[in-house]
Amino acid sequence: MAQRINRNEMKRKAIADEKAKTDLSRSKPTLKAAFDNYLFHKTLKPRSIKDYTIVIDDYLKDWNNLKLDDISRTMIQAKHTELSKRSKAQANMAMRVFRAIYNYSVEHYLYENDNPILDTDNPIKTLNAKEAWNKIRHVRLILMKIK
Repeated sequence: MAQRINRNEMKRKAIADEKAKTDLSRSKPTLKAAFDNYLFHKTLKPRSIKDYTIVIDDYLKDWNNLKLDDISRTMIQAKHTELSKRSKAQANMAMRVFRAIYNYSVEHYLYENDNPILDTDNPIKTLNAKEAWNKIRHVRLILMKIK
């Protein structure tokens, strides 16, 4: 008290800070919040950050305010088909970025008992099951065939 430090107030603040962190980790994130968290915790090259940001801010912008587990398999299929009309490679990339963010979030956002708050079954798996990924011919393979 002589130093004007109220230990009870410090304890209350520490408890409140811990509760806020716990509440944040228990709340289901939106795609944008999950992406921001992903970028904060992952070490990515500048080019990857740029590409991922384009995916979130352009290709998947209409999902940014949706909770991750509100994004359904049907939505994934429809978005992949829509994006494939623009660019098959970019459609695949957008889905790979979503898959990475979702998988990371399953392990990051947990209940107190360490169980994930998100469904552990990533909705991107529908593209695998339906063999819907776009087949992309790599330029290097094409050049090798020409020679």
